[in-house]
Amino acid sequence: MTLARYRNDYQDELNSDLWVYGWGGLMRLDFDFGLSFGIDCYRNCRSGYWEKSMNGKEWICNFEVSYSFLKNRSMEIKLQGFDVLQELHAVNQVNTVAYRQETINHKGVNSYFMLNLRYHFDRFPGGA
Repeated sequence: MTLARYRNDYQDELNSDLWVYGWGGLMRLDFDFGLSFGIDCYRNCRSGYWEKSMNGKEWICNFEVSYSFLKNRSMEIKLQGFDVLQELHAVNQVNTVAYRQETINHKGVNSYFMLNLRYHFDRFPGGA
């Protein structure tokens, strides 16, 4: 669970009182033969912005599937997906003495997949 509050009291007409809060969970299954599944889902919520489109709730879901093999499971291949529901948006706020600006970025690369191949050298080194 998260809870954050951002407050600006420097400008009489442009004060802000922003809240960012959320909750989520993580589940992971590891099998003895080297296969592993993981998923985490998080509910991200924002309120207090002037622009109504910036106030909202988003489900952020990530997953990973990996398989370890070779001797001592030294080789691992992993597929990860980030923001698979494509709901995450970046919100920026700039406050100065003269103005307040809020922007939301709908064009950023928030959702992506990544394939990793990893080899662990000397995973369980022997004594000398």
